[in-house]
Amino acid sequence: MPQVSIIMPVYNGAKYIEESISSVLAQSFTDFELIVVDDASTDTSKEQILAIKDGRLRYLAHAENRGTAAATCTGLEASASKFIALLDQDDIALPQRLEKQVRFLNGQPRITIAGGQMICFGAADVEAKVPLDDAGIKARLLSGAGNMYNPTVMMRRDFLVRHGIRWQAADKSAFDWGFFVEAAKLGARFANLPDTLIHYRIHEGQQSRDQGSLRTTLAAIRLRLMAPLFPQLSADERVLLEPLLQWAMPPDLASAEVQAGLALIPKAQSLKKSVLGEDRAVVHHFLNACEQRWSKALAALPQSS
Repeated sequence: MPQVSIIMPVYNGAKYIEESISSVLAQSFTDFELIVVDDASTDTSKEQILAIKDGRLRYLAHAENRGTAAATCTGLEASASKFIALLDQDDIALPQRLEKQVRFLNGQPRITIAGGQMICFGAADVEAKVPLDDAGIKARLLSGAGNMYNPTVMMRRDFLVRHGIRWQAADKSAFDWGFFVEAAKLGARFANLPDTLIHYRIHEGQQSRDQGSLRTTLAAIRLRLMAPLFPQLSADERVLLEPLLQWAMPPDLASAEVQAGLALIPKAQSLKKSVLGEDRAVVHHFLNACEQRWSKALAALPQSS
């Protein structure tokens, strides 16, 4: 079996799929298989994929659309390689991506999941950076952003098999964040390479940009992480605090809800030691930022009588 299985879920990806597949087949590291999982596309994705003649390319298909998380799981079940790598249907892997990650993971046996940096292009052009160390990555899982970029990751397959960890369809388009949270709770160690590994395409209709209907799902994922991170808080207290931690999409809260959450921040900060290996100072910095944001917002809210 090859050392690396790259899993690429596809749904109606005809516009960019050939370019993405070509970027994998052009890798400097050649001991891999590319498992493309067609999630019941209705465009010409299938025909374009099957027209590519390369023995390293495997095509699997769902009979009905089941979502990206399920397609990723299908690819995992079909693999038997030492390492599992991910790439989206519209992104570009830089030529030495696999070579750098295989070398890194072989040299760092304690690291479970290794990602890297990426450059966004298309509707927006920006260099996206994430922390390199396990403690910094785990601390930033709480905010749900700036921790790891899913299409850059490579991981040890034996960890996934041993713990039975999978990407969950219930986590919707935040399935990657949910996966990282569960991996952290199971003892995974993370790292990000300083190198840019992929070019990440930003375009209209992109699933990961559709956050409007995700608030309940995102809250549920964060609460799964808050349980081990803040054992000094009761389940009810974590529910009261969580809305104040929704940094990217702050909710509309009544003054009483804000006051209840703010009152719990000192208690959340009372635990100084690391629980999952996270940098506790970074966690406290995030809590301080949330406290400042909502204290300022509270002054502008109507006060309940």
